[in-house]
Amino acid sequence: MIQAFLVDSATGATVQRLRAATLDGLADFPLSAGQLIVPFDLDVDIESVETWADGEAIYVRPRTIDPVEALALARLRRWEAAKLVRDTKIDSGCMTPLGRVDSDEKSRLNINGAVQTALIAQAAGQPFSIDWTMADNSVVSHDGPATVAMGLAVAGFVAACHEAARGIRVAIEDATDPDTTDIEGGYPE
Repeated sequence: MIQAFLVDSATGATVQRLRAATLDGLADFPLSAGQLIVPFDLDVDIESVETWADGEAIYVRPRTIDPVEALALARLRRWEAAKLVRDTKIDSGCMTPLGRVDSDEKSRLNINGAVQTALIAQAAGQPFSIDWTMADNSVVSHDGPATVAMGLAVAGFVAACHEAARGIRVAIEDATDPDTTDIEGGYPE
């Protein structure tokens, strides 16, 4: 595998990193005005080096890492990992006055529907009762007020998970080493 740089000949800056099976494969690469191909035959990955110009010559050197950019990328990666934890926590189930219920997206939708039905029944002066399958697969009968309390518990749980995630986001943004930020703690059970 041949590695090469497509370089802006005026600035020496890498425009694109290229790979081809043979050196002849690079010869067919279309060049724009002011571009040239600089083969790179060292045994290191081309992604770890960059090109630069010094007068008329083009040189290759280890890639310079911008510490501000590296920190911003590390924070972004850590926040993406934290969002996955947050979403997993939200979907992990939560306690309600009558026991633990599932809290994944479909369950939250079903709970919202049950709460709406209970409130409609209450507004119409009608009795309401629903047998709800809990997180442990037991079935618990919920009257109207218990169904509303279940919905409020789930909504509060989701809000608490988002609040914990906001705290984690602040910690990540304040960290000089975001990879050490605890992204698992602070969530409700």
